[in-house]
Amino acid sequence: MAIEPGKPEIPTSDPARLVGLLLLMDAVLLALIVEIVFATAFWSPIFMAIAFILFLVLTTVLIYLIRQRGREIVVSLARALWLTVSAIFWAVAAGAILLGIGYGTVFVAPSAGPFLLYALIFLSILMMVWSGAKSAIRCRRMFLILNNLESAVRLGLPFSRTVFDAAQSETGIMRKRLLALHNHLDRGESLDQALIHAVPEVPCRLVRAIAAGQRMGCLDHVLDEILRRRSDETAVNSRSPSFYWAYPAIMVAVISLIFIVVIPKFESIFRDFHIELPPITSAMVRVADDSGIFWLILVVLALIPLGQTLAGLFPSFRRISPFGGIVTDQIVWWTPFIGGFVSDRGMAELCDLVAAAVRTGYPLDESLREAAAAQPNAVMRYRASAWARAVNDGQTMHEAARHARMPELFASMLATVRGGESLQQVLGFLWRYYEYRVGRTRAVLQAMVVPAIVLSLGAIVGIIGISLLQPMAMLTTHIAGEIYGGGF
Repeated sequence: MAIEPGKPEIPTSDPARLVGLLLLMDAVLLALIVEIVFATAFWSPIFMAIAFILFLVLTTVLIYLIRQRGREIVVSLARALWLTVSAIFWAVAAGAILLGIGYGTVFVAPSAGPFLLYALIFLSILMMVWSGAKSAIRCRRMFLILNNLESAVRLGLPFSRTVFDAAQSETGIMRKRLLALHNHLDRGESLDQALIHAVPEVPCRLVRAIAAGQRMGCLDHVLDEILRRRSDETAVNSRSPSFYWAYPAIMVAVISLIFIVVIPKFESIFRDFHIELPPITSAMVRVADDSGIFWLILVVLALIPLGQTLAGLFPSFRRISPFGGIVTDQIVWWTPFIGGFVSDRGMAELCDLVAAAVRTGYPLDESLREAAAAQPNAVMRYRASAWARAVNDGQTMHEAARHARMPELFASMLATVRGGESLQQVLGFLWRYYEYRVGRTRAVLQAMVVPAIVLSLGAIVGIIGISLLQPMAMLTTHIAGEIYGGGF
């Protein structure tokens, strides 16, 4: 049944409505907290009523989703709970190790306290650098395995035998991965299933693309494109210093030390001289005194990067996003700048995969469905699937693209398609266009990340410095005034 021209857009999915309600409810609860803190009696009941109504709507949507996809909801909730508890556990473990080392060293050698602080900072940075090195090694291991598979496809060799021969020249974990992949392929498993069970370094989004390429007969093109794109991303990521992730834990440790040791001394001295602390220092004292739970949560969040590094010492499993990634993908999709990057990358992958499938003679409707299923972002996957369904229902490609809320340039260019050759040319142009946009955005992000971190940390250091130097200046002025009789 064809879609009516008067209804140009697909309806919003139920998970997307759920995410929107969650975000709206968060905003209302934050506003309610602000109103309660500032004791505004007029607005508090209004925000409370809105929050209650949204909670009822949210509960209704949840009940509907549980009835429709109960098993999937339960599994996703369990997976989300496991990821959260695991992150908190390793963060607390990292904090306990650092705290144990600190107390043990101070108890044995009290004079080694300052040296210990610098040693722990150096250890934290060293751990993050080591974690970045491990990530680069895992990525390189994945490259080598996929490169062997791409060579096998290009030369027409059997996967199982090629992987086994490659394993004979390797040692350590690389040999273990290749032998495990050989065993799964030798048992008759498909390539994507064998990669899932044998090579945890390959992320799920790449496994999904490999599965689609294998079904459409363009696996060589998919593997070659994965290697090219991942090489570009790795070259960019390798220039981003991973030790910056240790800085939040270092900042929290230094700020905690200031609040525990320095600020109480200032309060005692100012109390003895019967003068008030400067406003910025008083504000920091109030925040420290009234927000114990907030500081506890902040410490745990700051320790999460170190905890993830500590977890890397033990065997891990492939991470799978709960709810099919719909929650995080919706948030990322509508985030300014980052959402555009994700959308452009998805469009580039979609155009490239469909063009490769059409080139091999695979049916267009099946190509659209497979390319949609291979999309890593849940929002892009939903829209591409709607595009495929609309084409299958009889809509032209450009009308179906507008129906699925694809970019206007994409829909307008598809309106010029007159045949298979023309479709490949249009998709090739669109792929180059979106690839250029992805590369440009990646370069901007790469140029922004280090200055943003430095400016953020500099602002925090500036606030802490002012809160420490201003009391010292006030105290110096007060003492000098008493000594010189006010003539200073």
